[in-house]
Amino acid sequence: MTKVLTRLLVSIAVPLCAGATLSMQAQICNETVLYNGKIATMDQRDTMASSVTIDGDRIVAVGTANGIPKHALCARLVDLKGRRVIPGLIDSHNHIVQVSLRPGHDVRIEVAASIAEAQQLIRGKAATVPASDRITASGGWSPEQFVEDRMPTQADLDAADSSHPIYVQTGFDGPAATNSKGRPFFEERGIKVGPDGSIAANAPTVAAYNALESTRTFEDAKRGALDVMAYAASVGLTMSDDKGGPWPIDTPGAQGLAETSNRTNSVNPFNGYDAILALGREGKMLTRLRIFFYMQDTTPALPFLKARLNTQFQDFGD
Repeated sequence: MTKVLTRLLVSIAVPLCAGATLSMQAQICNETVLYNGKIATMDQRDTMASSVTIDGDRIVAVGTANGIPKHALCARLVDLKGRRVIPGLIDSHNHIVQVSLRPGHDVRIEVAASIAEAQQLIRGKAATVPASDRITASGGWSPEQFVEDRMPTQADLDAADSSHPIYVQTGFDGPAATNSKGRPFFEERGIKVGPDGSIAANAPTVAAYNALESTRTFEDAKRGALDVMAYAASVGLTMSDDKGGPWPIDTPGAQGLAETSNRTNSVNPFNGYDAILALGREGKMLTRLRIFFYMQDTTPALPFLKARLNTQFQDFGD
């Protein structure tokens, strides 16, 4: 009886093991097949392929024949329907970390050719965020891009959306403007807002921006990083060489580094990268990032460089 029982257990165990192996294979299947497209290979012959097979982070096959190429049963199939695919682009000089730290829900309006188009972009963003949350467009655009050749006014921003506080700022030092919903926030903090919603350039704009920045939470910073990476990916950018951001310039006689910036394009050397580092640890980065440190010491004491070295990231990257 013992021999019979042993044979029975073995016969049961074999299919169970086989099933476990198949289940494990299904879980680790990372194959994706893009087909029915125009895929730029960028090889020496400038081949335009119709399909590409990707296993994990590696391209394992490129095809020029019509139809779906040979693939694993578990592969994810993507019908491009004739659309074009290009290799991921690398931006060799940008400041994506600084953009990720902009307060509020950032909306990219640099593609707008008129205030009406900017309003439409703001309106689209407003439809995706809670009514109490602020919508901002800080830097990266200029009034000269609009056919009207002027800053948006309070009336323009109210027409774009009246249920969210809105703040728009050109350049690093302004000028800026807000809508009716956003006006009280600044006036309660002693920041002058003109009858047309305007906030003057330089000190008033920096004060307005810093006031907004003071309300940003760590979760806001993480969301901002995800938002800007999603935007970058949407235009084909898969990697950024981030050049950092300035901090108050060390001047002769100064003791150490200031705790707040005197411009709106800074990245705090002590905690400015924390949100990005957290997303990296959580495996949530949407694009690749290469970090450069921004140095601006002017005295032999090198306080800025020392601050950087003292806050160097441990085990950064994957």
